[in-house]
Amino acid sequence: MNRLLIVLLVALATISCKKENTFVKLSGKITQPNSEHLTLHNLQDGSVVKEFEIGKDGAFSDTITLAKGRYFINDGSENFMLYITPGTDLQITFDGKEVEKTLKFEGSGNEVNTYITEKYNKQSDLVDNLEGILTLNAEEFQNKLKSIDNEYSDALKKIKYKDKDFITADSTDTKGFLSYIEEMYLKAAENNKLIGKPSPSFENYENYNGGTTSLKDLKGKYSYIDVWATWCKPCVAEIPALKELEAALGDKINFVSISVDEPTSKEAWKNMIQEKGMKGIQLFANATEETPFDRGYKISSIPRFIIIDPNGNVVKPDASRPSNPKTKELLLKLINQ
Repeated sequence: MNRLLIVLLVALATISCKKENTFVKLSGKITQPNSEHLTLHNLQDGSVVKEFEIGKDGAFSDTITLAKGRYFINDGSENFMLYITPGTDLQITFDGKEVEKTLKFEGSGNEVNTYITEKYNKQSDLVDNLEGILTLNAEEFQNKLKSIDNEYSDALKKIKYKDKDFITADSTDTKGFLSYIEEMYLKAAENNKLIGKPSPSFENYENYNGGTTSLKDLKGKYSYIDVWATWCKPCVAEIPALKELEAALGDKINFVSISVDEPTSKEAWKNMIQEKGMKGIQLFANATEETPFDRGYKISSIPRFIIIDPNGNVVKPDASRPSNPKTKELLLKLINQ
């Protein structure tokens, strides 16, 4: 599950369920596990509830006492949410390298947990591909929000799940998610006011190749800027497509990657650049210090892509990702106009 969605869920987990404990069984099998154990967390406070040892064959199983409610499992790399009720006897299978695509449930409790997984996979896709929504006009955007809300409501009705505690919590999650999308829409509208104007600036970011680089140093070419971090899976997933773009257009465009990792992760940043064979202009921004660049572009989630013209003016304050074919089309159009 998208890391951002887990953060949103923890923030929204204020609905109390009845606290009577019940025996539940969780078992299953993992191919290509990311760790030697699975960790079960309480969604409300993130605390660890139980660790499940993964056998050499990828199997795990245990019967434990849990309060009815919402939890999430971490496999050492990814997270996914569970809803536990009395009598839950859930068999879970997935591939550790493609959790979202392969996660399946069987046994008692499978319907609601399948619904949860499908819902949050859709939400993760929306978060990763917001551009199409953020460019809608106001009426189209409101209609889109209603459509998303109805889609989730219809999916829950389809499984005929009657647990009132879950329905209340799920409704709260949906409202929170739609509010987040609306907040992104409003920020995009503000960002669009930057188009054609001098870009918010940054000064003296550490350059992987030595010395420092400021925004003013990039003048003379179009710049395609990637704001990212080593811990951000969607960011890392874009690296191969970014390298392909740079291989094709790097002589005409500045490809600039700005890491917003914490200062303590600087070595991890350097190691990833080397391991992934990342080229272009690799910069390290101190994530503990907000700059005019951060404030000006209202950067609250990553990856974030920005296009600036040779004179330092904003072309696209929230550009499409390298993996989107429209990105190359736009960059070619800009350099050939």
